[in-house]
Amino acid sequence: MPTHAVARAPGKAILLGEHFVVHGASALAVALDIGVEAKAERAESNTISSVSGKNVTSAKIEDAEGFLAPVAFSLRQFLKDHSLNGVAIKITSEIPESAGLGSSAASSVSAISAVSNLFGIELSKKKLYHYSMLAEKMVHGKPSGIDAFVSINGGLVYVRRKTRKVLPCRPFKLLVSYSGMQRNTGLMVSKVASFKEREPKSFRNLMRAVNALVPDVIAGLQKGELPILAAAMNFNHEALKIVGASNETLDEMVRYARKVGFAGSKMTGAGGGGCIIALPKQDNEEEFEKFKAIYPHSFLCNVPGEGVKCWLV
Repeated sequence: MPTHAVARAPGKAILLGEHFVVHGASALAVALDIGVEAKAERAESNTISSVSGKNVTSAKIEDAEGFLAPVAFSLRQFLKDHSLNGVAIKITSEIPESAGLGSSAASSVSAISAVSNLFGIELSKKKLYHYSMLAEKMVHGKPSGIDAFVSINGGLVYVRRKTRKVLPCRPFKLLVSYSGMQRNTGLMVSKVASFKEREPKSFRNLMRAVNALVPDVIAGLQKGELPILAAAMNFNHEALKIVGASNETLDEMVRYARKVGFAGSKMTGAGGGGCIIALPKQDNEEEFEKFKAIYPHSFLCNVPGEGVKCWLV
């Protein structure tokens, strides 16, 4: 019988449609090749730990607080439902916390996957989604479920209302850069909703324009044609600026990305902090090196990434 199980789940970035998707528009998300790794092993008691560089935070699953509390809550329910006991989980994340890249979903997806595999329990994607959403509800209140869906399935994901579909997509490179400012999703959603209430016609026109770009972007990504994505990213960022989702820090990062040669750039996620994404030339990394010299918390990702993977040790 194996003594260890390891699972790795990806983070995500929103390519198009954040905020507008809350109001009925379409959105596109993509799995990243940075993510969260969870290692589960048999132990005398149920514990969870998080490793960040040289810092290790540990707690009993029953007593976990702070950023460990959501994934511990999901694990506690999973262990109870399957009458399991005696497991230690160690989580190591490559994703900045509260950056809008799906770190909480990737943590719960990887942790539940590792524990289920350790004990030889086959979980369907639907069940894995259910347990990971317990953590997401604790973090976000009323989550869309996009983060968990992308982390489980990987790929390019189309979202509209309750529809979630993984679409074919040629691989490409994508810059992800963290501003260093943690975002507050609830605050930004409320801010955009206030704009909609004040300026309903302007909001409707912007939403329709962003929504109309989605089918063309999907067609381009399936053919490996990226210029339409670049143009759509640039337009989408301007729309998000107008409705109040961006800020000067994100705007400056977006402008600088374009200045050093990225074809398209925009904020991603809730805004007010978090990250930007940018589309580089695909045959060299010169613009990435220039950008990273100014914004060191940057990653050049190969997307779309794979969904959660698990193996026994």
